[in-house]
Amino acid sequence: MAHAISCQIRIVADRPRGRRSVGFLIFDSEPSVNAKRKHERLKITDKQMFSAAFDDWADGQVGRLGTFHEFKEPYNQCCYFQYQHHRLYGFLCHPKQSSPTYKQNLCVLVAYAAQRMWERDEEILNLCVRVQTNIAVRRAITNCFPGG
Repeated sequence: MAHAISCQIRIVADRPRGRRSVGFLIFDSEPSVNAKRKHERLKITDKQMFSAAFDDWADGQVGRLGTFHEFKEPYNQCCYFQYQHHRLYGFLCHPKQSSPTYKQNLCVLVAYAAQRMWERDEEILNLCVRVQTNIAVRRAITNCFPGG
């Protein structure tokens, strides 16, 4: 009997009109997917700063705190939130085709890294690209936005 893959998105910032949301990917079969676990272990003040940045991004206030960053090709769907040396990497997607207001309206956080501003981690970016196309991840995204 095949083992069901446990994969879900835990939304942490959402707006009533559903225009933008931020969520953590929880993917039991991928130990490298650690953003939520690492985020839970941060100091309360660090978590509060990330929460404010998630809310700002969901509100469309990109860059107000200087903490949200996107990449260029070949990682143009990848992004990260940063506070001090903490980075939460993820990918952007548009799970609700019926709401085309924003090109991407969901930021799925995948992995944590402690890095300086000028560094980037190719391994984490490749992980984000890989999990973004995983069928279990796609189903988890669809489950968060039924009827999209």
